[in-house]
Amino acid sequence: MPRPLKLKEIDEKRNKLHTFFRFPGSFHPPLVNALLKNHYRAHTIGDPMSGSGCVAVEGIARNHNAVSMDIDPLSCLITKVKSNPVDPDDYKALFEQWVELAGPLPKKNESDEDEARNFLLRLETETNYSWPLNPFHWFEPYVVESLARLLLALYDLKRVKSALREALEATFASVIRRVSRADPQPVSGLEVTKIMKKRLEKGITYDVTAELRDRSKMLFEGYQHLLSLDSLGSSRVVQGDVRNDWVRYCRVHRIQFDLIITSPPYCNAIEYWRRHKLEYFWLGLLNWDKIMDKSRKFIGSTTILQGKLAQLGTPKLDDVRSTIEKIEARGRIRKARLLQKYFLDSEKWISSVLSTLSTGGTAYIIVGPSTSYGVYVDTPKFISDIIRSEGYETETFLEYSLKNQRMQYPTRNGAKIKTETVIAVSN
Repeated sequence: MPRPLKLKEIDEKRNKLHTFFRFPGSFHPPLVNALLKNHYRAHTIGDPMSGSGCVAVEGIARNHNAVSMDIDPLSCLITKVKSNPVDPDDYKALFEQWVELAGPLPKKNESDEDEARNFLLRLETETNYSWPLNPFHWFEPYVVESLARLLLALYDLKRVKSALREALEATFASVIRRVSRADPQPVSGLEVTKIMKKRLEKGITYDVTAELRDRSKMLFEGYQHLLSLDSLGSSRVVQGDVRNDWVRYCRVHRIQFDLIITSPPYCNAIEYWRRHKLEYFWLGLLNWDKIMDKSRKFIGSTTILQGKLAQLGTPKLDDVRSTIEKIEARGRIRKARLLQKYFLDSEKWISSVLSTLSTGGTAYIIVGPSTSYGVYVDTPKFISDIIRSEGYETETFLEYSLKNQRMQYPTRNGAKIKTETVIAVSN
C-alpha cells in the first residue's frame, strides 16, 4: 500500500509565486514541500522538466541548491524569475518606471487596427520583440497597442540588469493570456471557445495596466517572502532537452543530485507549445518555424514525424506493448503511435535522469494513469517497469486524487486522469 504524506498548505506569500503565471499541469506546492521535508540534508536537488519552477522555488526556500531544465523557453524564463528573487524595492521602482515610460495605455475604443499596426511596425523595426500571427483575432486593437507600447518601453530599459529585465518580461508574459480572447481554461492550445464567444458578445473590457499591477504585486510579495527567510538556496535554470542535454550539462558542471523531483508531461495531454504561442511571439522567444520545429521535440506532443518507430527496448515492457496493441485494435493507429513514441522517450529520459543521482540519492517521479478510447493506460506501472529495467528499485510512495484545479487535464475521448502516483527511486 502507498505510504501517505501529510500535505500542509505553504506560506500564502510564497504561494503567490506559484500562481503568478497560470501554468496548467503544474506541481501542487504542498506535495513538493512534503517531499522536501523528508530530505532536509539534500544539498543539490534537480528537476529536469521544470514547468513553472515549483521544485526550484520550494527547494531554495528550504536552503537547497536547485538545478532546473526545460525544453520550453517560456518555462525557463518563469522558473528563473520565480526562483532567483531580485530586490523587491528595485523591482517595484523599475516596474513604475516601465509603466510610466509606456505612457497612459489606451482604453476600449481608444485605438483602432491602423493605430495598433503602427506600434507593431515599430516593435518589429526597433526591438527584438515581436507579435503573434493574426494579432487582432486574439486581441482587441487597444490591447494590441498597449502590449506593443509596453514592449517598446521595456526595450528602452535595455541597460537595466538582466535579472530585473527578465522579471519585467515574466510580468508581461503573465498578463498576455489574461487580456486575450483565448479561453484560459483549455490546455490543448489557443482557442476562442463557445463559452468565450458568449462572454465576448456580452462585452469584456480589458484593463492591461490593472492586470500588470496585480501580477507585479504577486511577484513583489513573493520576493519579499523569499528574501525574508533565514537562509536561501541558489537556483540555476537551463534550457535544454532532458533526453539529450541533462546528462551533458551535469557532467560538464560535475553535478550529481541528492534529490530529484520531477513530473513528466502526459501523452497527448497538455500541448505547451500550442498554449504558449502568444507568449513566444510577443517576447521574441520563438518564431513560427522554430515553434513548429520545437513542437516535435516536446515529450507527449501530438506532432510526430512520419516513418517507422523503434521498438520499446526491454522485455519488461510487455504490458506497454499490450496496451498499445489494444488501442491499435480499436482503429486508433495515430494514438497508438503517440503512445509508443511517449514510452520510447520515457526510456531515454529515465535513463538520463537516474544516471545523475548521487550514491544514496533519491528521485521522485510523479505521474498518473489514464484511460484512452476505453483502454486503461497504467502509466505509473509502465514508468516503474522502465525504471526497474535500468537496475533501480522503486516504491509507490503516494497515490492521491487530483483536486487541484490548476492541473487542468483534458478529458476528451475518455482520457481521464483522476489520480497521480509518486514513484520513489533509490540509488
